[in-house]
Amino acid sequence: MPNARFDEILEHLAAVYRHDARQLEPKESHLSGPGHQLLATRLGDLDCLGTIDEERGYDDLLLQTEEMSLEGRLIAEPPPPPSRGTGGPATTASIHSDTRGR
Repeated sequence: MPNARFDEILEHLAAVYRHDARQLEPKESHLSGPGHQLLATRLGDLDCLGTIDEERGYDDLLLQTEEMSLEGRLIAEPPPPPSRGTGGPATTASIHSDTRGR
């Protein structure tokens, strides 16, 4: 479920739903579900993915991550997703930036 800090960030970025003429702002009820939320911000597009790859959410992926330091920030990289039946591995990956202590 999204936290207050994430809500503040989205507000600061002036996030609204992409391709929606009504310029709706994302609410906690939208962001807490498993669906993808495709947003536009003042700094560019932002995709908030409720679940990825076989209905796995952030908490599921976090258990399988490897932590590493990148330019003084702790990041967690999940393992690559399993093959999708095409004969090769899927090519999606994501990185979560952890800014604890900043």
